[in-house]
Amino acid sequence: MVTGLDVHPVAVEMAKATLATALPPGAAVPLRVYLADALLHSDQAQKNMQGTLGLTSAQGQRIDIPAEVIESPHAERLVRTLVDAAVGERSLDAVDAETQAMLSGAVAQLSDAVADEGDHVWRWYIGNQVAPSALARNKVMAIVANPPWLVANDTPVGTRKDQMAALSERYGLRPKARWSAKGDLASLFSARATDLYLEDGGAFGLVLPGSALINQTWNEWRSGNWGEAKVGFDYAASLDDVEPPPFRHAPNGTCVVVGRRGRQGASEWSSAMLLRYSGDPEAPTVSEVVRRASSPSPYARRFRRGAVASPLGLCLAIDPIDPVELDDDGSAKTVKVSTKASTKKPWKGVSYEVVVETSALTRTLRAQTLLPFECSPDAWLIAPLSGDPQTVMSLNDAEFRTTMPLAREYWKTAEARYARDRAKTAGATLSENVDFQSTLTNQLAAGASETRRKVFYNKSGESLRACRGPSRLVADDKLYWYVAASDEEALYLTGVLNAECLQDAWRESKTSKLHFDTNPLKHVPVPAFDPDSELHTQIARAAREAERYPSRPRPALETSVAELVPDYASADSSTDA
Repeated sequence: MVTGLDVHPVAVEMAKATLATALPPGAAVPLRVYLADALLHSDQAQKNMQGTLGLTSAQGQRIDIPAEVIESPHAERLVRTLVDAAVGERSLDAVDAETQAMLSGAVAQLSDAVADEGDHVWRWYIGNQVAPSALARNKVMAIVANPPWLVANDTPVGTRKDQMAALSERYGLRPKARWSAKGDLASLFSARATDLYLEDGGAFGLVLPGSALINQTWNEWRSGNWGEAKVGFDYAASLDDVEPPPFRHAPNGTCVVVGRRGRQGASEWSSAMLLRYSGDPEAPTVSEVVRRASSPSPYARRFRRGAVASPLGLCLAIDPIDPVELDDDGSAKTVKVSTKASTKKPWKGVSYEVVVETSALTRTLRAQTLLPFECSPDAWLIAPLSGDPQTVMSLNDAEFRTTMPLAREYWKTAEARYARDRAKTAGATLSENVDFQSTLTNQLAAGASETRRKVFYNKSGESLRACRGPSRLVADDKLYWYVAASDEEALYLTGVLNAECLQDAWRESKTSKLHFDTNPLKHVPVPAFDPDSELHTQIARAAREAERYPSRPRPALETSVAELVPDYASADSSTDA
């Protein structure tokens, strides 16, 4: 017997249609799919899980459905009998005395409601209300679910959001204070449904966002300690490589997780089998994902986040920049620039075309233009810098007024625009926000030496990309950076980070579907560069060659990197380009 619950009426009808087509022609089987909130999160729903099911009509009349109806395997037939008697289609005398006694009170209440409010949808309404409570009292041995793929922020502020936060705290998924900021509702839904409806020892199969496999926000969920429900995991399968994808607009990918309620017969997440499905969804190739132990590199603590300068529409200019006034040596003294139009509210579409002093511009590398072994900056950060160590000047600084009058005139306009729409957690002024958390000035101070080289890699994406560039070149917020002690160390790092044989290991290190952050070097024990190591210098030489010919195959680099960290290198990539 299959019972289904969904809060969306179209989904209910589609499920019924799917079930009907799967049944033999002419099969007289009830389609037990109900329009109901499976979470049973309200105070009334909590009360309805035990004893009488209390319902309220549109005009506030009370109808109490006896517990015996809900707990009966024939609940659907009893509801039909109740409604038929109340609307006058059938007398209670037609049923046995025990059933008459059970239903008489509810029939009287419903008869009054029918007299005042009509008799059109009572069977549908009561049946949908009874279904989840009945399922919670008569638990099942298997659940298949595709929980809602929403984040907590998408839940409107109010009673429901408060109830969701309370449930999330109850199941140990996220402390209440943090729940409102992040967290997939799918994790809460799957824990709640397992607790409500699944018998101890019963199996579950869940279709979830791919983030369930790796995101840090799912850590508590992956522990299997869901309040009263303790679960173990048999296997999890990534569907990201299935083509066409099961859900085309799922930014975090798709996965399936299978397990059981109760520890016996199921495994912990750390030992559950991980599978990868790829190719044709109807006949996919299935492979087991080999888990590599995480072991940190000394470089994990050395790379730092790029400049969190925002909003871009106020402070980031994109090439080309056009000279307006030349200095005595023929270089541009002032230039005309256009700021990059923002794409997100409240800054969407904000852009300016202005003339500023070149001294107000700092060359910036964006993730969009970083390619393996190729450093091609196309942007300039508008940042009025002063002093040693450098700071971002404010409108009140006299030096700003005298050394960059054109930039200051623009900054007044930009500051006024910023003040209108700035976030409460952002810097109090645009000057403060351009150097948010000192991510700009700390980077400039670290890169003050003109003889050292800076290594960059991307914060997010499908593969890790790295290049080296001048130490004064600023990394934007979508990059991580490190100022190497020598050219050879910088080359060594770009060679290792770009190696095809390590791309699988880099991806495994992610703790979200999108972001690498510093996780690659926390996962793979890349040793610190040793100029006396022949292997390290081989990698540096191969990387220098790759900079000269970035489109050529790199077998020497791949072989050397695979020798450097053999336990993390993919054998089928060791000689690829």
